[in-house]
Amino acid sequence: MQLLKIKDTESSYELLVWCENATVQGAYGDFSKLRNITLNNLGCLYRRVGKLKQAINCLREALSTLQKSNNMIDSANTYLNLSAVLSQWGK
Repeated sequence: MQLLKIKDTESSYELLVWCENATVQGAYGDFSKLRNITLNNLGCLYRRVGKLKQAINCLREALSTLQKSNNMIDSANTYLNLSAVLSQWGK
């Protein structure tokens, strides 16, 4: 997110995609909380560059990740980000 703050969207995107791939559920454990944070940040990046459909997809996947891990406590930021994207999109 620091890279996004200084408007280095390309580096931010590359790092977030790497993190997204690294947090896929697998043999190394449950990374649902980190995956949620990563998908939220990726959604924010997409929103900032005007790719609202991709932002919504990331945020919905973040919610799905939380639901699968039965950890809806961390869902407030995701819902807030989703609301912001939908509002920007006029929905």
